[in-house]
Amino acid sequence: MTNNPKIARQKTIALLDSLTKEGGVDLHLHTTASDGTDSPEEIVSLAIDRGLRAIAIADHDTIDALLKAKAATQRLKTQFACKLLLVPAVELPVLMDDTPVHLLAYFGFSDIAGLEDFLAEQKENRRLRNQQMLQKLTELSIPLTQAELDSFTAKDKNNPAGVMGRTHIALLLVKKGYAVSISDAFDKYLNRGRPAYIPQKRILLTEACELIHQHGGAAVLAHPQNYGWCCRDSGKIPSGYLLEKLQTARAMGIDGIESFHGEAAEGEKRELLLAAQVLGLISTAGSDYHGRNKDNTEMYHSGSRFYP
Repeated sequence: MTNNPKIARQKTIALLDSLTKEGGVDLHLHTTASDGTDSPEEIVSLAIDRGLRAIAIADHDTIDALLKAKAATQRLKTQFACKLLLVPAVELPVLMDDTPVHLLAYFGFSDIAGLEDFLAEQKENRRLRNQQMLQKLTELSIPLTQAELDSFTAKDKNNPAGVMGRTHIALLLVKKGYAVSISDAFDKYLNRGRPAYIPQKRILLTEACELIHQHGGAAVLAHPQNYGWCCRDSGKIPSGYLLEKLQTARAMGIDGIESFHGEAAEGEKRELLLAAQVLGLISTAGSDYHGRNKDNTEMYHSGSRFYP
């Protein structure tokens, strides 16, 4: 740890860069503290089983899982005589111009608790948004209540959801027979443009980066392939559009991009890596593992290599 935010930020950037280049890491994982199905202890145990060298739990708008994850890491490292680095992180919803994007904040050498006041505001914004979506569903003759949602999520084993959102509403819709799956619930009701959708309150990317840097963290743009910027070909040359967007994001303060996301196609990964190298940004690797709430992603493992 260091009390100098600038030094802490630069050391965190270097750490993320080194970890990703060496491989065998997963820097984007979710727990039951937000919308994952694995508890913090289960995430750490699975990471050790899969031989990972380092992980980052990056729940949405909350760091509630970190204390349990730290305790589990220390206990299991001793029990199994293994090494596992836990990098404190959080995933934030932000606005880049008019585009909703996600930002990963990493704190390898400073205290992530510096974000607690901001995260408390984020949790309240989520609570109000959930109420609005439940009201929309009631107007569609789907009478779900906040009490039902609270009761439903509180039954999650070991660690009831601290931060609830659309995924939890989708799960309740499935349980009550209004949808056959989480994706069906999103497609019918909760995605942008669907009848129960309410936009998420987001701060600007510049503001988020300033906040992260102020507390010694590094700001990494999450899953950039999801924003329609990649050309989706062989990835031999980064598209001009991608470079333009990432130049804008760099000017707003990002330190890197998540080039190696669990849902990115191989061509997209190559294109993003090349674009990051052209622009002097680091590349990070994260599966975005959510457990059973996301079927098409698995936690990375000891053999995961990201750079060609």
